[in-house]
Amino acid sequence: MKGSQFRQVVIVVVPLLVLLALGLFFLYSVNGQHSQAIISERSKSNVCVAKQMLRMELASVVSDLQFLAGVHEAEAVMTGELLKSEYQSLVLFTDKKKVYDQIRYLDITGMEVFRINYNAGNPSVVSANKLQFKGSKYYVAEGMKLLNGDIYISPFDLNMERGAIELPHKPMIRFVTPVFDNSNTRRGLVVLNFLGKRLLDVISEVSSSDVDRVMLLNEQGYWLKGLDEADEWGFMFKDRLDRTFQSRNPEAWQQISSNENGQFMSDAGLYTFDTIHLADVIVGSKGQKLEHEADSWKIVSLVPDDVFNANQRQYASRLAMVGGPGAFFLIALSMLMAHFCQKSRRAELSIIKNNASFARFVPQEFLRLVGKGSLHDVELSTSVQREVAVLFSDIRSYTTLSEGMTSEEVFSFLNDYFVFVSKPVRANEGFIDIFIGDALMALFPRSPEDALRSAVSMRYDLREFNDSRRKTGMPPVHCGYGLHFGEVTLGTLGTQERMQTTAIGDTVNLASRIESVTKTFKVEIVVSDSVYARLPDPSEFLLREIDTVRVKGKHEPVTLYECFDADPEDIAKGKVATMPLLAEAIGHYKAGEFDLALDKFTACAEACPTDSIPPIYLKRCNTMKRIPPGEGWTGVSTL
Repeated sequence: MKGSQFRQVVIVVVPLLVLLALGLFFLYSVNGQHSQAIISERSKSNVCVAKQMLRMELASVVSDLQFLAGVHEAEAVMTGELLKSEYQSLVLFTDKKKVYDQIRYLDITGMEVFRINYNAGNPSVVSANKLQFKGSKYYVAEGMKLLNGDIYISPFDLNMERGAIELPHKPMIRFVTPVFDNSNTRRGLVVLNFLGKRLLDVISEVSSSDVDRVMLLNEQGYWLKGLDEADEWGFMFKDRLDRTFQSRNPEAWQQISSNENGQFMSDAGLYTFDTIHLADVIVGSKGQKLEHEADSWKIVSLVPDDVFNANQRQYASRLAMVGGPGAFFLIALSMLMAHFCQKSRRAELSIIKNNASFARFVPQEFLRLVGKGSLHDVELSTSVQREVAVLFSDIRSYTTLSEGMTSEEVFSFLNDYFVFVSKPVRANEGFIDIFIGDALMALFPRSPEDALRSAVSMRYDLREFNDSRRKTGMPPVHCGYGLHFGEVTLGTLGTQERMQTTAIGDTVNLASRIESVTKTFKVEIVVSDSVYARLPDPSEFLLREIDTVRVKGKHEPVTLYECFDADPEDIAKGKVATMPLLAEAIGHYKAGEFDLALDKFTACAEACPTDSIPPIYLKRCNTMKRIPPGEGWTGVSTL
């Protein structure tokens, strides 16, 4: 070949080869970035889900602990007056929860006065001659330092029996809070031995994919749940003390330990991590925890480098097999495929973000109740009937509170408020169905007890919210809560262009009306008899009957009860003391015996001047004496 001809070939072929190489490289790069972005988003989602599930589990334990320390049985245990029938209620509680290896009450010396052993699903009360002294245990010593309402959470470790690690291994966390009597005298402690396997199962569930593996680490970097069982619980074994994440991956641990959350690449692969602080799940307590390991845990996801780059390498090997023939076709094809890959990547990332956004507007719990896998399956005709507990909450004097606020300040105030009150809903297996201005409606599919516990927790959380408002000179917020249980219709309302998922029906309407009654009676939480009748043990709550009403257009009356668990201690004590007298007074009122009712309501008002119920009935009785109701009187009001 002559020099001139060679130069002409070079002039034509070399640019084509360069274009081919650039096209293939571009396609290779786009395809790899597309795959990696999806993996990255999936890892973030897994870590986020794990964190939320762990927090829900821990919050539930804290709620149970506060409940067990405050019930009537707690003081009865300490005084040796617990009845056998009350034993059974605590055994049923243990059996229902299935997460407590032991429930114990200890006196101020650390001696067990009552213990229930779970016995792998066969809970039973331990006989008095088998109760043990636990005063030398570290968690008892820490518990005795606590003030009323404080909670101590022990480190997450393996249970030990007689100085040795129990086999098979039993991961355990001990939750401790003091028990005080009505005179605010310390009587002892209640201790829950929480079976930590429940938390490790959560990590296993979110770590089930073949892409990333999720780990749980304590603050010292020891694996509580790792990739290799032989590395777990290193701080419990002398021959494993050096098995820490830090010793294996010092650079990665530096980033993870010094930041709350994040995502980064290392030689090992893609790390995604977040932090869960145990103090965050303690509502309304100081949470004294002197054990450093108990402060927080790290949730860490690892996508190995070979997995993270697998698609990219496989694609590169395929491209290497393409030869020179068909160069123009491959160049064009590569550019076309690159274009579609970019579009596909944008579309898939958009789907991931949209799904996350949709979940904020339509709860996954709602989709499960209507039997739909995703929002795309919901149609205008979608509807089902379900029995649920409905909770309505509304801010009192909202107009007065919002006066003088700008629109931005109003939205900021409401959003801050809803963040506080929504936490107990999630912690008690419920979900918020709809926000209506300053009100909300939450649904509880599992049981009415969940709804009532949520309402009580909301009131406690509202105190914390108001404390933060007072510090900035803002007035406190007061709310009412109405609860009813019954059948609702869950479905979609609207048009094909604009629809909304919600619950409708008489149950919803009555729950809303019950909430409005809280303003009339000047109380916080009112529940219907349908909720009261379905509580496993109503005595677990401070409940008293306050009225019987009939809704307009309905025949059957509804009895209403006030729940005052979250009232200030002095007011709650006064209401408890007058409960029998108030019940007698209401009985006389319903029987039309207004003179007798007046005497007893007057006595209630004198015994507890802060109680808002007696003055309402005093006014009613005087009215009925002036204008007798006539025959057929049953004491039922119209709602």
